[in-house]
Amino acid sequence: MKQLVIGDIHGCYGEFLELLDKCGLSEDDEIIALGDIVDRGPETSRLLEFFFAHHNNVRSVMGNHERKHIRASQGKLRPALSQLITRRELSEEGYRKMIDFIGNFPVSMELDNALLIHGFYEPGLSLKEQKENVLIGTMSGETYFLEKYGDPWYQLYDGDKPIVAGHHDYSRSHKPMVIKDKVFLIDTGCCYGGALTGLILPDFRLVSVDCKHDYWSLIKKQYSDIRLVNKSDEKLTWEQLNDLIEGVQKQNNVPHESTKRLENLINLLDEGEENLDNLFRGILEINSQILSDLMSNSDYDQLSPTLQGNLYAQKIKNDLLSPFLHLARKRELTREKLKRRFKTPGKLNEFFRTVFR
Repeated sequence: MKQLVIGDIHGCYGEFLELLDKCGLSEDDEIIALGDIVDRGPETSRLLEFFFAHHNNVRSVMGNHERKHIRASQGKLRPALSQLITRRELSEEGYRKMIDFIGNFPVSMELDNALLIHGFYEPGLSLKEQKENVLIGTMSGETYFLEKYGDPWYQLYDGDKPIVAGHHDYSRSHKPMVIKDKVFLIDTGCCYGGALTGLILPDFRLVSVDCKHDYWSLIKKQYSDIRLVNKSDEKLTWEQLNDLIEGVQKQNNVPHESTKRLENLINLLDEGEENLDNLFRGILEINSQILSDLMSNSDYDQLSPTLQGNLYAQKIKNDLLSPFLHLARKRELTREKLKRRFKTPGKLNEFFRTVFR
């Protein structure tokens, strides 16, 4: 019997099936994931269904993402973006089923020829003495380890058996890392467009398949209404507003609160674009009038550029529009340049109302 140990899958169901096919597993072989099977990828629900259906020979240790879901469901922490997206992707019934399922994941597995964990391993301690947050790779576990030891855990590993872990793409190149044939680090960033990697035991043979997309970037954009839910609409940048509107419009079964917010966002963006046009035209008109006045009451055309600038500055004094008027005078003001001066439509609308109230 072979055992296929797989790094962080993160809902990349297509790559998962491709890896299984590439490894040529039989029905008697076992699949063991190193945690973080959920979140960030495109098909968490289908991956979970596979695990449910093949629970006799498919299992997983607990990753930090599973732990976050469990603790968030217990009200012990605020769910992060990836947990909120997964919860929306699944029905409430499906989400409860997932919580019950991942709640049974062990924090480590000791096989005949290898030790499996998701996160880190502290030197000088037996498996039973390890801290749970270190093995799972939580932020608190990572902070504890770095403050105590300073060096990466895999450089300090002193266990008797080879150890296989996920959690980070330590090579930063979507390639597995093997240290002295004792430490096997096989998270290769599948959900970020890297690869999904497995280790076949007992041969310790590495197998990888390339990922098709940077799924997490795509999904964050698709669910941008969740990503920006706690940010005031008035503080959203032009790009964020456009991404948010586009993301919500592409979704199916959009929640009522998101639909209502979408209307407000479109109105805010439309008001910003309209006020931008009016502000741009207004500045050009004011500049034209100022230049006309200067030319009719002085030999403005005969002056050097420096003296022209001085006269112009005296005319406008400390007007709120002065930075833009100087650009207009030099014929350097464009609509896009004006837009870049205001990071958000909210700021532009506020400025426009102040100047032209």
